Amino acid sequence: MNEKKLGLGNVVSISVGLVVATSCLVSLGNGAGTLGVTFILAMAIAMLLNMTTVASLSELNALMPNTTGGLAQYTLAALGPFPTLISMVGGYIICNTMSCGVEASIFSFSLADVVGGHIPSFVYTLIMTVIILLANLRGVDMFAKIQDIVAFLLVGSLVAMGFIGTGVKVQQPYVLNADFKDIAAMTAVAFWLFIGAEYAIPISKEVKNAKRNVPLGMMIGLFLIFIMQSVMVLGFHNYVDWGELADSAAPHLLYGYAVLGEVGKVWMMLVGALAVISTQNSTVNSLAVICQGMAKMNMMPKIF
Repeated sequence: MNEKKLGLGNVVSISVGLVVATSCLVSLGNGAGTLGVTFILAMAIAMLLNMTTVASLSELNALMPNTTGGLAQYTLAALGPFPTLISMVGGYIICNTMSCGVEASIFSFSLADVVGGHIPSFVYTLIMTVIILLANLRGVDMFAKIQDIVAFLLVGSLVAMGFIGTGVKVQQPYVLNADFKDIAAMTAVAFWLFIGAEYAIPISKEVKNAKRNVPLGMMIGLFLIFIMQSVMVLGFHNYVDWGELADSAAPHLLYGYAVLGEVGKVWMMLVGALAVISTQNSTVNSLAVICQGMAKMNMMPKIF
């Protein structure tokens, strides 16, 4: 029997890794630009809602610890084969495959904008994807090492940029909208800033003391994301006009340039690169495990 290799820190890095994506940085900037710092309240509500989801999945994982297809195993037991196939293939496999392409394209366009030159932007995406695929073929150890390093650098960089932005460059109100109905409506945007922590479930068989470490790691991951994003919102207030932030397609680059000029822009481009690497690494590993498990359940071709 193989010894379980992953601990609490690995679960936290996996939970953080998929959630903190480049598109989430865009949503964070747009949400803050619409409400001001009261968007933090919308994020708190969204975090608590996602914690209830994580708690439910953790209970299912404790009841069915030998998971083979991640959420597919739970859905199959509850609803049967056809709803499971629709929800997993449509809601997870296809959706996440396409979203990874979007994440990679945002990264490649940002990198091409900063680096310049005549290299097509898709080349950067291709290189990164090949490297991640080759690394994941080395097994769960390599996946976990990449995830730990990238998640640490990603969270550390965003928190550092948030604290660097404690000076004041732009004079503007903290609150644009304090109406609770509008804050509740923006919770739908904030909700997307926390989706993905459950990707720790498919690798739970590799986690030591999974009954404790899997739910605790996902909860810690969600809370760390909330703190990091709250610090960023406060930094946005000090350095970027709310209107420009709401309209920007790359608010993290806008903020980085406002704080540190070209150095800040390059720094935030690297943050975007880390976010994409982390997202792709988590998705490649987790979707592979899900497909493998569904194949064992006779719900996917045996090639998986």
